Amino acid sequence: MKRFLFCLILVAATAVSLFSWQPEEWVPHYPAARGGKLELSAGPTLQHLEATEAALTWVTRRNAVSWLEFRNADAGEEWVAVLRTKNGLADGGGTLHRAFLDRLAPGTAYEYRFQAKEVVSFVWQPKFGKSWISPIFRFSTPPAEPESWSFGVLNDVHENDRAFSAHALQAVELGLGGFVLNGDVLSVIADYQHIVDHLLRPADLLQGAIPVYTLRGNHETRGAAARELASFIWTPGGVTYRLLQRGNAAILLTDKPDDHAEYGGLVDFDSFREKEEQWLKTVFASPAWKKSEYRIVVGHIPVWQKEHHLVYVKSRDWQHRWQKMYNEAGVQLVIAGHTHDHQVIEPGTMGNDYTLFMSGGNGYGNNLMTVCEAGN
Repeated sequence: MKRFLFCLILVAATAVSLFSWQPEEWVPHYPAARGGKLELSAGPTLQHLEATEAALTWVTRRNAVSWLEFRNADAGEEWVAVLRTKNGLADGGGTLHRAFLDRLAPGTAYEYRFQAKEVVSFVWQPKFGKSWISPIFRFSTPPAEPESWSFGVLNDVHENDRAFSAHALQAVELGLGGFVLNGDVLSVIADYQHIVDHLLRPADLLQGAIPVYTLRGNHETRGAAARELASFIWTPGGVTYRLLQRGNAAILLTDKPDDHAEYGGLVDFDSFREKEEQWLKTVFASPAWKKSEYRIVVGHIPVWQKEHHLVYVKSRDWQHRWQKMYNEAGVQLVIAGHTHDHQVIEPGTMGNDYTLFMSGGNGYGNNLMTVCEAGN
């Protein structure tokens, strides 16, 4: 059987129009919109999808208690409700809502919808307002051992929502299995609404059916509300890096923020990178990684850059260490961004044993999406 690893670039001009609940931490409460109906303000965003698990995020316009209902799309089952709880207490209201589903069946289509009750006030007892029910959405869990998996990688759009939306539509048309936001989708996170407007709403065009994997670039860590981003992104264990195992392909999603003076000293990314580096060593030593035929890394900042795009870090030693780790671990492809300059850097060019795909960005008026498919 023929095996392949295939990548291409899609270009969108900037002018294009366009059943079991696992308790977790509370989601912070954010202000409700002034006026407007009790309905979706953004979402649903599918942020995690495995053969037996899924996680979703949605935002309501009004302060509400909201829950997810789902069922097997083909079995005619009753709706199963999923409501966030912690220590026996259900969520008491808010605008940002999340749900995690486990014990799903591999290779199965599911329907889901949201219900909500507006919380007018809640001091002693909750006072509820209007109720609401959403349209029905669908997603399908992948097979336990998929023969191939395709995903798109988009970076450096810097709040160019029209380009983001254009590529989201392309992802749907191509039937991609995943959509990776590889950093600098945002320029600075000023407040809660900034995340809703420029991260969640453009992703609505994925129809809550294609999982979105959000990685930080050097701009998602800037601004007072950068600390709020984690509330909008579901990841296993709450960390900002992860491994996706898809059949005979292993895809590492990494996080490498910088140490720019704009932070005013309110960061400690050296320690952060040290922890991630230890995690990388564990992954590279694992049987799952070693048995994978295709080994891919996605991360915003490459471990090698042109001099005029050097990343702002206290020490560049980590870049040399990571390059060495990638070579020793048999990484075949790294997909990066940051420089706003599309390049394909062949193995052996600058000490790399892998191919480096550098996706372009907003700086040249066009945004590029890398599409990769690996499998049998």
